[in-house]
Amino acid sequence: MPDDKPENGDIEALKTRREALRQALDSRRSAGGAANPKPQADAEGRAIGYGLRAASEFAAAVLVGAAIGFGLDHVFGTRPWLSIVFFFLGVASGVWNVIRIAMPKGPEGSVLPPLSRESPAYKGGPRPAGEGANGAPGRDDDED
Repeated sequence: MPDDKPENGDIEALKTRREALRQALDSRRSAGGAANPKPQADAEGRAIGYGLRAASEFAAAVLVGAAIGFGLDHVFGTRPWLSIVFFFLGVASGVWNVIRIAMPKGPEGSVLPPLSRESPAYKGGPRPAGEGANGAPGRDDDED
């Protein structure tokens, strides 16, 4: 059986390569990581999370509504009317949950109304037609 013990020259060559790789990694990390794909991966993960949350909340609302309707139909003997009514109530609740998830969030997690002055859409952008400088509809005070 041959002797598998590494020679001294091999060990030194490996140490030199390891140190060169360590320096190259340190220089890339200190350069700011312009080629770092992590922010994009974080955004994709967040988007997938929102999508899965919206889908699961919609499905849960529909299933709970249908189950309540089915149970009430069984208790009161009104088959299929309460099942139908509660199924559609579950669908409406699921749509409302998806809308709530999709609404933009303001400071402290409060929901911003659409096209509010605090929303990012208004930051530096043009105001909608017919809205004045003070936000009152119908007056354009800044065009005098």
